Amino acid sequence: MTDTADRPTAVDDDAFIDEVISETSMREPDVDEELGVQPMRFLGLLGVIAAMTILGGWQLLLIVGLLVLFIIIHEAGHYFTARWSGMKATEFFIGFGPRIFAFQRGETTFGLKALPFGAYVRIIGMNNLDEVDPADEARTYREAAWHKRFLTVAAGPASHFVIAVILAGIAIWQFGETVDDEWAVDQVIPFSAAAEAGLEAGDQIIAIDGVSTTDFEDLAGVVTAVQGQQVDLDIVRSGDTQTVSARIGERLTAAGARGYSGLYTGDLVLGIDGVPVANYAEFAALASERIGEKVEVDVVYRSERHTELVTINEVILDDAVSGFLGVARGDVRQPLPITEAASQAVPIVWNGTSEMASRFATLLTSADGLRGLFALPPANPGTGLDSVAFDPAQERPLPELDENRILSIVGAVGIGQQLVDDGMATVLIFFVGLNISLGLINLVPLLPFDGGHMAVATYERLRSWGGRRHRVDAARLLPITYAVVGLMLLIGGIAIIRDIVDPIQL
Repeated sequence: MTDTADRPTAVDDDAFIDEVISETSMREPDVDEELGVQPMRFLGLLGVIAAMTILGGWQLLLIVGLLVLFIIIHEAGHYFTARWSGMKATEFFIGFGPRIFAFQRGETTFGLKALPFGAYVRIIGMNNLDEVDPADEARTYREAAWHKRFLTVAAGPASHFVIAVILAGIAIWQFGETVDDEWAVDQVIPFSAAAEAGLEAGDQIIAIDGVSTTDFEDLAGVVTAVQGQQVDLDIVRSGDTQTVSARIGERLTAAGARGYSGLYTGDLVLGIDGVPVANYAEFAALASERIGEKVEVDVVYRSERHTELVTINEVILDDAVSGFLGVARGDVRQPLPITEAASQAVPIVWNGTSEMASRFATLLTSADGLRGLFALPPANPGTGLDSVAFDPAQERPLPELDENRILSIVGAVGIGQQLVDDGMATVLIFFVGLNISLGLINLVPLLPFDGGHMAVATYERLRSWGGRRHRVDAARLLPITYAVVGLMLLIGGIAIIRDIVDPIQL
């Protein structure tokens, strides 16, 4: 192990993690020996990027790239504030472990390392255990005034709230605020009448066979009145009005579903035993010949086509189906001037921060929340459902998301990938929430979080009266720091395992 002269000195102790990684494998050479590019490691990085692109597409590369950017901005907040405060920062690295490349600028070595688990800035003299050259003592973190130490550490989490405000402002500026009393298509259900008509997200349906549908509340009644019929849809797309044609679909009601074990309210029937059907009447005619038998029925639910094994108990005709167009409601948004968007972004982030802080407090103080921190993957991954019987007349059971579930970086990347298909506005809002979360987590007043360093600096300031400066002995805080790190690794490991075995499906 290294002596105290070699102990890492980094804001929020990220460099400590780097030191552990180095010592458990092979001690890194001195800085001068590793400046420049390490060719084999660099090729390995390119290989990883290529594999990510092949396996996850450009969406995965985009989400990971944005997360790395947020980490860089966080550490840049520490770095530039430390420089402004007169402190000496010797390293600024992205990642941990073996170096891929490094270069020297002034007194700081910048670079990239192989394990992308974060980043760190190394500032000399973070505590009384860090030995430094006496000539540099005046530029250590520990010798700086309280407000400079506090600001240097706080700049990291503060950067996440600044990012959140910027992203929220861009979302409002580019995609606007919701327009009252108007609606547009948010999602088109596959195999539905809307899909047959070629409707797209963003289309506004203004009439069906001449009957106005500008009020979304009227849509269900209009569609039911023409179920199973070929109709004309008047839509507005990108400002142009056009007419498209489609046959309105039919999906099972509670009354209709009672006749079949294995079908549920809201199912859209497409075929029976491999024979396609155009409407429920055709399905009922074929099903009436198979009463008491088990058949394979092609249905659409949760926006996907499935084949279910169904027992036909009774063929119900009266009120068995309702009209189904196959669109989900979305908001119509009006872009705003950038100045107005900026003014709205701050209260949005403030309200989001207050709400998320309250959720975090509930999570850490409730029994259900604490159990959620250590929740292992369910025995039936991907559903979150218990094995129970369901009444066929009920809605098809939906997976339930655990509100107390901790999301790992793997889960965040997975959700981000899914949201890319919903449009850039959704991705921006997701990253607003993610940055608020990162900011709040880093403010936890325990080492090695930034909030822990802020708490120590403030405690030292409060104890320093009468001209005598009080300094906390870092050695006495190490057991608490190790315990927090161990808990973080445990919870993070469980979260990663669960997000791999039981990924969240939006």
